Amino acid sequence: MSMDIATLSKIHDLLVKTGNSTDAAGINTLFAQLNQIRAYTDTIETLLGLTGDAASGTGSVMARLAQIVNYVDTVETTVNAINAKPAGVAVDKSMCMPFMGKGLINLTTTYQTLYSYTGKGYLDLAILEQNSVNTDYVTIKITIDGAVMFEGSAGGFDSATVNNPKTWGGIILRDLLGFMYNGTTNLQTIKSASGLVGSQGGAAGFIYTLPYTDNTQVANQVTRVTIPDSLYFDTSILIQAKGNATNANYNNIGYSYQGGKI
Repeated sequence: MSMDIATLSKIHDLLVKTGNSTDAAGINTLFAQLNQIRAYTDTIETLLGLTGDAASGTGSVMARLAQIVNYVDTVETTVNAINAKPAGVAVDKSMCMPFMGKGLINLTTTYQTLYSYTGKGYLDLAILEQNSVNTDYVTIKITIDGAVMFEGSAGGFDSATVNNPKTWGGIILRDLLGFMYNGTTNLQTIKSASGLVGSQGGAAGFIYTLPYTDNTQVANQVTRVTIPDSLYFDTSILIQAKGNATNANYNNIGYSYQGGKI
């Protein structure tokens, strides 16, 4: 079968335009354009990356997305911590029966229960007091609805540190915290339903926010959280106390708590 020159010329032009698979990326032949598209695709794939790429602000798109995810997770964790309810759903206090306790206790290095209740209610005050200049650090722990809201220290002062050796730490409703002047320094006072609990030089108390669980003892410091509203609980509350070192003096430790329950 023979072909005329015109047909052969068309076939030749078609082959030229088609090119070879080895043609460099460009626009001159079909294969050159395909290779250019492949190069673009490879570049896009490299820039896009893989879902397993390590988080990086300068890596692939997937790496940057992973970094954004990490940032979002960090922000969510931070926001959740900030917005963590230091309480359950508020209850009608007029429907609650008051509970309170105040006294002295001999502690050990194992947590002892000061108060426990299953049900709804609120807490206004839960503190420990050092009642001797020789008392080492003691810890009060408050668990609300199964989550630790506060674990901090009280005590650990000597008589030269504050005007009154009774030093306290824990949670207190802001309205219950006051000040009085003894002629030398301002003393923080606690006005509980069962009477004035105690007083202590205000400069020695370090104020924190909830939830607080860093029970690290620092010389001449106690841990306190003042709350603008009662600490509400939906299902349970547990208040515990213990000493923080063996062979230390944990006798006659003062405690006080008050709130309401349904």
